[in-house]
Amino acid sequence: MLTLLADWVFVLHGVFVVLALPSSVLAYLGYYRGKQMLWYLHNLAMGIMVTGRAFLGQCPLVALEQALRHRAGERMPYTDSYVVFMIRSVTGVAPPAGSVMVMSAAVAVLSVAAIVRHRGQAAERTPAPEPVRVG
Repeated sequence: MLTLLADWVFVLHGVFVVLALPSSVLAYLGYYRGKQMLWYLHNLAMGIMVTGRAFLGQCPLVALEQALRHRAGERMPYTDSYVVFMIRSVTGVAPPAGSVMVMSAAVAVLSVAAIVRHRGQAAERTPAPEPVRVG
């Protein structure tokens, strides 16, 4: 059962990696405007990724998969990062050192820029309150 859960985390991780950059670009371009659930899901996922990397030193999905495989008595199918493993599996070539961290940072920066831009546009659309007259 734990092996099956670890395999599902592995697949979920792949989906997240494939969708993270396009989702960040769409968020920055304003595609999620008016689609609050997508906006919140995107920001939640990016927040978990950034916070997890900051506190765990690795992606939270890797940490979860490692814990599940360890409890199941299995070894991890990869020893370096998930993204490096997947790129090497597909292309046969490992990406340059540090490129995965640069890509992760780009996704995080783009997501933060989308939030800042979204807040600025929301403030522009919100009319100023009418002054209260006393007396």
